[in-house]
Amino acid sequence: MEIYGDYMGDQVCKIPILHNGPNDSRIWFHCPLGNYSTKSAYLWLSLRHVGLGPHRFFWRMVWKLQTLPKIRIFCWRIGHDILPTYEKICNIRRDFNSDCPRCGRDKETLIHALKDCLRARAVLMHGGLNSKLLDGSHYWGVDWIKKVARLLDLKALSDFITVLWNIWNSRNNKVFWNMEEDAKVTWERAAALSYDFRIFNLLNEPSLPKPDVNKGWRKPNQGMVKINFDAVVKDRKMSFGIIARDHDCFVLGRHAGVLNRNYNAEWAELYALEESIKLAWDNT
Repeated sequence: MEIYGDYMGDQVCKIPILHNGPNDSRIWFHCPLGNYSTKSAYLWLSLRHVGLGPHRFFWRMVWKLQTLPKIRIFCWRIGHDILPTYEKICNIRRDFNSDCPRCGRDKETLIHALKDCLRARAVLMHGGLNSKLLDGSHYWGVDWIKKVARLLDLKALSDFITVLWNIWNSRNNKVFWNMEEDAKVTWERAAALSYDFRIFNLLNEPSLPKPDVNKGWRKPNQGMVKINFDAVVKDRKMSFGIIARDHDCFVLGRHAGVLNRNYNAEWAELYALEESIKLAWDNT
């Protein structure tokens, strides 16, 4: 009642219970078959620890990046703070110098290597990056990327992560080959990579193909009725449509309408749901 209000809640409570419906059963929602197992519980707890924690937005965003898979994995490693920076190596080898190999001004943490180092900052500033993305002090890389993700759209964020990946490669060239690159070279390499990736996906089969998803209508079980509804909002008007079909796809009822109401999408869908309940109740 608190969610839908007195009228809507009363309509929901009046929906009759099917006497020939399936028997009540306990279902484990974290397994496709609904069966509980120790393995499925362990996987659920592991995913819950990663995906439903304070950084769930970050983990969902990583795999949506419009860039090469190896750059996605690089962003994933940033989130887990497992890039082999000098500070990380120093925690294993106590006699190892943790100072930044490029500027030598501070310990080479992940944030320092990708943002605070003078060489890295020069690359970020070369492309006219918004100063808001570089302001503030962050201890964890995941917090910085989350802040950036709130200010950029997905395409710009993908380009930003590509720049960070090239900054890290430039750092590795200095460490392993003693080759220091100019900020312009690093930035232009990142820009060319992003451009080539998008052009390739336009002219050829995408490097990141979308999975095939069956979005067809599924008929209900024997003796049951399925009601589908939808709503659209445009130009301060709302329109909705409802259709009820049985297990043989035979249309049992339908309803549509247009209202001069300035609803948002959520309220329009809720109104269509209310009309669906009325349709079901009037035909029982």
